[in-house]
Amino acid sequence: MKTSLLLCCVCLGFTVVLSAQSLKFEAERARLHQEAVKARAALGLDVLDPKLDKQYPGSQIQPVKVQKLVPGAGAAVALAGKFSPGVTVLSDRDGAVLSGAVLSSTAYSARITVGATEGPGYVKLWAFTPVNFVWTTMPVVFVDAVYRFDLKSANGYTVKVTPMAKSFTVDDKMASLAYRAEFYKPGETTPFQTREGSMRYPSGEDTRTRLDIELPEPDGLAQKELDDVTRKLDDPKLTSAQRNDLMVQMVTLQQKMMQEMMQADAAAAQKKIDDFGCRMVQVYPGPGGVVEGGIACGKNFNGGVLRTTGTMTQVR
Repeated sequence: MKTSLLLCCVCLGFTVVLSAQSLKFEAERARLHQEAVKARAALGLDVLDPKLDKQYPGSQIQPVKVQKLVPGAGAAVALAGKFSPGVTVLSDRDGAVLSGAVLSSTAYSARITVGATEGPGYVKLWAFTPVNFVWTTMPVVFVDAVYRFDLKSANGYTVKVTPMAKSFTVDDKMASLAYRAEFYKPGETTPFQTREGSMRYPSGEDTRTRLDIELPEPDGLAQKELDDVTRKLDDPKLTSAQRNDLMVQMVTLQQKMMQEMMQADAAAAQKKIDDFGCRMVQVYPGPGGVVEGGIACGKNFNGGVLRTTGTMTQVR
């Protein structure tokens, strides 16, 4: 798998060219690629030659539990598996620095230190095989940086976006943090709309500096109650009687939810979305905690995009 080095994003009217990873990482990856090209030429091997996969196979790494680190912290990381001869292991974030690395054919260990100003996101280790230039990646750390956002539009709307938890929920595939967004009309101190959503990071996503908070349309009352019952069912300490009671509640709520859907006025629901429908906050951090960005909304609300400036404050 050979990937490009740049990712071009067009989001909410802002055109931003983002490095798919960090600049130092990209430079080192490019250097390893050039070395591989020269090595194949010296050996008389084409990039598609099947001998490459046999003589220079990609590393095989066993999954590990992703550690959460706040900015400024460090931890030991250890990987087990099969590492190809001459493999190079890199961190894909310049702000997550490896030190004291020890590598053998079956294990890799190092200390990883996260910079004090790093934003949220996964840190993945990449193992590059020489000559063949194939790689294996593994998420090892999630930077648990949590922010509050105070935003304002040029026409006077203010938006307060506040985390609802102290820390991200993290596994090897996804990290998420619940947020609440409160929307205020010019000069008012009571929000006219409140949305709940989340900031999410898939572990396979490239490193990015933009911060996204998804704000889905609110569920009906039955759906919210059903979600609550589902969460309770995940409790391994439930007795059989408690579990049976919850299952009965679940069936009742599913029936109630179907009734709500049948009674819903589709035209009225669409008008509600068109008249507000704010569903995504995108923030681009700048120096000193100053930010700019935009909020994707319904087509009748500020032309569909509420452009904002403001501040971000780290709360963890």
